[in-house]
Amino acid sequence: MVPLPSAHRRPPLTDLVDALTQEQVDHIVKKASVAALDQHTTLARLAVGGTGRGVWRAQGQPNADKGRTALA
Repeated sequence: MVPLPSAHRRPPLTDLVDALTQEQVDHIVKKASVAALDQHTTLARLAVGGTGRGVWRAQGQPNADKGRTALA
């Protein structure tokens, strides 16, 4: 079994995240949001296929386009 990190020793990624400025976080979130919008069809199909729940329909495209222009 792999030992868990102690409370006194944080994983290295946590240190990197702590060092980010608010502007850097905003930039990362904006890029991730646009990428998710660009792949919304693929993500929806994967979610339905992976869980076996829900129904995928291409009815959200007009709204996705509005969101993409708002984030650009």
